[in-house]
Amino acid sequence: MRWLFADYHKKGEKIIWLPYGITFKYLSPKDQIPNEKKFVEDTNRILNSFEKKSEAEKNSIASGSLSITDIPIVYANALLATGNFVLVQYENRDLALEFFKKAISYSPDYYKTYEILGVYYLNIKDCSNAEKSLLKSIDLYPYDRTAFVFLYGTYSLCYNDKVKQKFVTDLYQQTFQKDFFKDKCVGFKFFYEF
Repeated sequence: MRWLFADYHKKGEKIIWLPYGITFKYLSPKDQIPNEKKFVEDTNRILNSFEKKSEAEKNSIASGSLSITDIPIVYANALLATGNFVLVQYENRDLALEFFKKAISYSPDYYKTYEILGVYYLNIKDCSNAEKSLLKSIDLYPYDRTAFVFLYGTYSLCYNDKVKQKFVTDLYQQTFQKDFFKDKCVGFKFFYEF
C-alpha cells in the first residue's frame, strides 16, 4: 500500500528517509530499517521529551516570537510522518491511527492533520470519518485543493452520491474560481488502493 511516506531511488539505490523525532534520518542501502518495536520506542522517547506548553514563558527568548506558534505544527507534521511510516513499513493501521490522532492533539487547528486522517479513513473505507475529517480540514483551511480532491473521492467512491459530489465541485468553483475537473492542480487520477 502506498501512502504519503515514500522511499526514493538514486542511481539504482533505494534511499529511505526514516522519521526521527521532528526530522528525518537518512538510511543508506546498507542500513537496516529498525523493527517496529524499536522504531516506536525511539520515536516515543524523542517526542515525549517535548514539553507541550500552552504559551511561551514570560521573559524567555521565545516570548513574543511568532515562531513559537509553529512548534506544535512541526510536531504534528512529525507525528503524521511517523504514522505514515508505521503504516507503510509495518502495516500497522492501529498504531498509525494513534500517531495521527496524537498529531491532532498537538495542533488541533492544523488543517493537514485532519486531511491526512481523512485519507487514512478513506483508505480503510470508514466513509463517515473520512467525510468528517476532510470537511474539518476544508473548514480550517479552505485553500488546500488536496482536501477537496479526497472529499470528492469520498463522495464518489464511498457514497456514490452525485449531490454531494456537486457540492464539492461547486464549493471548489466558489473558492478557487476554477472548474474542479479542468484545474491542472487537480488533474490527476485517484490512486486509492481498495
